[in-house]
Formats: sequence, structure tokens, C-alpha cells
Amino acid sequence: MKLFIEKLDNLGLEEYSKSPCIESIAKKVNVQPKTLLLVFVALLSLVLFIPFIGNCIASTVLFFYPAYKTYKAIETADKKDDEKLMTYWVVFGLIFSFDSVFRFLLSFLPFYHLLRFALMSSLIVGNFSGSQYLYMIILRPILSKYIGNLDQVVESLESKAKSAAKVLKKD
Repeated sequence: MKLFIEKLDNLGLEEYSKSPCIESIAKKVNVQPKTLLLVFVALLSLVLFIPFIGNCIASTVLFFYPAYKTYKAIETADKKDDEKLMTYWVVFGLIFSFDSVFRFLLSFLPFYHLLRFALMSSLIVGNFSGSQYLYMIILRPILSKYIGNLDQVVESLESKAKSAAKVLKKD
């Protein structure tokens, strides 16, 4: 590891390891700032250049970790963590749906997948609570304005789905 840290000095990344953000995170996880930066650069390289590994990391951060936290929240009496995680899943679902529809256009943007991963990760990771911020600033005002219309559409779709299920059940 010492050899890698020496190589980091040769890359000119020394000044970045002295940033307050890197130093703060390094202190919290009890590693040297240079080591943290090296791990970050290595993970970033894997995400950018080996799609399979990037997808595995993304799946872990965006699905498995929140699912684990949701399970833990369900098992506690505290409702605040439930609200935080429900907000995450609502925001995540909307962003994921938007991304699924428009990915073919957006994927041509440089570093799209990395930016998408960073945005989606900021929804759940750490104390930032990006999902709660996006919900309160963007989604809540829009949804509360159109909730009546949305309720009608959802009720209509539910009714049609139940009718279709009854027809299929008879066959």
C-alpha cells in the first residue's frame, strides 16, 4: 500500500488529499487522506472502465444498502427512519423511471453513467439525505398540486387491472 501512496504523490493528487472534505471523511473512517483518495480513484476507475464492476457497485449502493436499511427501519419502533427511507424509495423510483425512459438519449452525454451514479448515491448515502431534499424542494410541490388528477388516473388503472385479472381468472 505504501508503494501505491508513493505513486499517488507522483500523480499530482497530493493537493486533493488535503481538502477538508477528504480529511473529514478520512478521519471518520480512520484512514489516511492519501489512502482514501487512492481508494476513491481506484473505485472511480473501475466504475468508468469496467461496466460489470460498476454495475455491481451501483447495485450494492442503490439497491442492497437501502433495502437493508429499510428492513432495519421496519423492525424498529422509530418512525423517523421509516419516513426517510420511504422518501428515498419514492424519489429513487421516480428518477429510475425517468432514467429508464430517457436513458437512450441521456447515455450519449459524457460521463452520464458516473453522474447518474453520483446523483442516485447522494439520495441515500450519509447524512446528506438528498432524497428528502429533492422531495421537499421539487416533488412535494408538484405532487401536491396534481394529486387529485393522479388519484383519478391511478384509480382508473387499478379498476382496469382488476377487471382484466377477473377475465383472466375465469379462463
